[in-house]
Amino acid sequence: MDLKVRNISGSVDMLSSLPDELLIRILCLIPTEDVVTICMLSKRMMRILPWITTLDFNDSSLSYILSVIKRFSSPFKFKTFVFGVLNAYKFPYLTRFRLRLGVTWDTQCFSDCIHQWGGCCPHLKSTEIISLISFPLSRFGLKEIDLHIQVWKPGNTLLPSEIFTCETLQVLKLDVNLGVNQLSTIRLPNLKLLHLRVCSISEDGFITRLVSSSPLLEELTVEVMYKYDRSTTISLPVLRRLRLKVERWEMAGTSILVINTPKLEYLDYTDNFALYSISNINSLVKANIKIINDFPKPELAFRQQMPNLVHPLSNAHHLSLHGSCTTEMNIVALNTVFPSLKYLELDCSYFISWERVLLPFLKCSPVLETLVLSNGIPNNSWYPEPERVEAIIPDCCRSYLKKFVTKNYAESEWEAEFIKFILKNALVLEELVVYRRCLQRSWLKVEDHKMKMESTLSNLPRASATCSIQVQCLHKNHLWLLKKKKKTCILPRK
Repeated sequence: MDLKVRNISGSVDMLSSLPDELLIRILCLIPTEDVVTICMLSKRMMRILPWITTLDFNDSSLSYILSVIKRFSSPFKFKTFVFGVLNAYKFPYLTRFRLRLGVTWDTQCFSDCIHQWGGCCPHLKSTEIISLISFPLSRFGLKEIDLHIQVWKPGNTLLPSEIFTCETLQVLKLDVNLGVNQLSTIRLPNLKLLHLRVCSISEDGFITRLVSSSPLLEELTVEVMYKYDRSTTISLPVLRRLRLKVERWEMAGTSILVINTPKLEYLDYTDNFALYSISNINSLVKANIKIINDFPKPELAFRQQMPNLVHPLSNAHHLSLHGSCTTEMNIVALNTVFPSLKYLELDCSYFISWERVLLPFLKCSPVLETLVLSNGIPNNSWYPEPERVEAIIPDCCRSYLKKFVTKNYAESEWEAEFIKFILKNALVLEELVVYRRCLQRSWLKVEDHKMKMESTLSNLPRASATCSIQVQCLHKNHLWLLKKKKKTCILPRK
């Protein structure tokens, strides 16, 4: 639809001929910067502006690019614009409030950006931050709050407690480099989606209280830093998606994680370590687990807990295990069957046991179709003798395994033996993908090395006549460019 209010001849276009109610609905779907630009072109549109029930502010890279044309040349002007709109907004009703101000805390910018604008994060006083967050809470009918506020030097500024007692909220997204203090009351009875990403939480059991106050919650994402946390309980009858990432500054006692979610379909869990009590997740389809072993712990206790974490995932169709999950199961027998597992990704370390980790997973996954070793193939010093391997070929290799992917391939003897085993025994294998990090400086040498590897692997005997072999070489300069691309932020011209 043409968004012009009037053409050159002065005749009214289609947009201006629409009734006020429909115009308001249209304007509620676009960013507030564009709404203000459109409304400034007509007295009638300016009259409609106070009736807009959604506010959407975004200082993303797109806004910086457009700043050359009509918007803002610095975060300071963007901040001025936001407060100007909020001061002019007199309508008592507000259904949706979105604000993106500053880059994420884990985005590392280059020195030019840091020196020029403090890491692309605006300088806001504590009173200004509280004013921005409290504004939508002073209106009626609020259903959605989406705040992405990363400020330069936030100090001891905390989230207002009122944001956790708004009973009309259905969607709450908080991505802020602020903390959460102990709250006397948490009440979110209509909340269905919650994304919480804050820099620190001082209250032990905060997540448990937050979840118990939201009985209708269907999607939960929590990324927090605890000084320490002793217990977290997530017991929700309607929860379908759970993403939990907890980082602790120190280990103070034993942490306990309890999950009871009968309708859970997706689980993404990252933690240092805890005692696990997971039950009633029979609807699980996809799980991604990462355990970071960065605190000294009793090895026996750690190894005993890994089966308690992995066993409840037996109904998953897609399973990824990273970090210390597989390492600490190195001496623990895996007695779990995964009857529906079709995709398995293992982050195997150098000392992972073939007999006690890789082989049990394959044997316990009778319909596995895709196997990914994201950290490469482990050392063959742990492998059993070839005669024993032939006698214990997993059923999935004979009938279901279609794709095998290995990364960080170093062309060692034990890696070649493992690939030979897969090619020889995977009767229906369709694709073998090998990722090799190349150290050559020239792209021509990289391509030449890739062709030689493909030729060597293609000459190995294969049980499947339809199996294709691919070699992907990652040049170190290519990896550097990828990292640089991720870290670079777009700045406007002066």
